[in-house]
Amino acid sequence: MFGLITLQLMWISWLFLPEPLKRSALFLFIAAELLMPIWVRSEQFDNWHPRHIAERYGLLTIIVLGEGILGVSQTILHFLINPTYSAAAILISGLALVALLFSVWWLYFSIPFDDILDEERRRHDFVSFGYGHFFIFTALAGLGSTLKLVTEVIDETGQHRS
Repeated sequence: MFGLITLQLMWISWLFLPEPLKRSALFLFIAAELLMPIWVRSEQFDNWHPRHIAERYGLLTIIVLGEGILGVSQTILHFLINPTYSAAAILISGLALVALLFSVWWLYFSIPFDDILDEERRRHDFVSFGYGHFFIFTALAGLGSTLKLVTEVIDETGQHRS
């Protein structure tokens, strides 16, 4: 609890820092934010439930995949508005993009994270699970943003750039 309060006070104090110090303080505060769970974990054993943690990360993954759904829907909408695309091209593109997102969803949820966390719990080393998800969330958000950017490039040029 002390660590959480300290971090919150640090972020509040950041608002009142002079502009030249804000950037260096930002990096220091981010490092403290990332290292705090490791420090707290070494001091005490928190009471947590592996299935609950896995469910929370799964729900956040679904939210991040929503960015991909937004990109797919924007791409399909662009194809529908532009009369140069045939219905077959729209259908094939839409199905392929949705299949891509659903396969990513299926791959993520085919991994039994609750069992993995239960094993990690015994070893008191679950921090790597949380920090490992940073890369998963980044990749999924990047996929959704890429689908959106493809539509914007097609919209600007009128054709796909190679």
